[in-house]
Amino acid sequence: MPRIPVRIESNIGPLMDDRQCGRCNACCIWYGVDSSREAQAEGTVSLYKHAGEKCKFINKRLDHRRCGVYDKRPCACVRFKCSWLMGFFPDDFRPDKVGLVASMYLRDGISDDADPTSVSKNDVNVTIVVTDVNKCGDFETGPLGKMVHEFISRGVDDIRVVNYRSRQVLHFYHGDVYNGELLKSTSPEELKFVTHNPIGSYTEAPDEEQVT
Repeated sequence: MPRIPVRIESNIGPLMDDRQCGRCNACCIWYGVDSSREAQAEGTVSLYKHAGEKCKFINKRLDHRRCGVYDKRPCACVRFKCSWLMGFFPDDFRPDKVGLVASMYLRDGISDDADPTSVSKNDVNVTIVVTDVNKCGDFETGPLGKMVHEFISRGVDDIRVVNYRSRQVLHFYHGDVYNGELLKSTSPEELKFVTHNPIGSYTEAPDEEQVT
């Protein structure tokens, strides 16, 4: 099987908390939300949308942010921060510029209040959604490869690269790479997929590329 090299060239550095979404609204399209139960109790708007479905509250006339109900947006939207907004990657890796939006999740059993950047790397998985194949490039030179390499080099061993348009999934898991496809989910917020036999493997290559 081919081996995928991982260069340890960290672009992360100290995490920043002063980034702003600006005109990017990738998460408003490419993540599912179901706030129908919480809306009345929390005083927020009710939203039920699947990943890949444009949020009905997007207002393109707004420059500083695109949400037309920002002050009453669902709690899931309030809590959500993509990896770029958390301070990962260079400024020019904003999701709308590279055609990718990455998010970190805690494994089952870990408190939702925990900070993904402070818990054990074994308790974190990452989902990278491909939003524009023309911008994200390939694994050799494009932003997609740099993003996957960065997470792997920092010890994350469960990375899902998802393309909702093609319904395809590439799963980097414990040293192996699996090809798969999305399955129908019962909840908009659920990522459900199936993978097949490994199509390759990956290894950290701090000094030079190692391809076999």
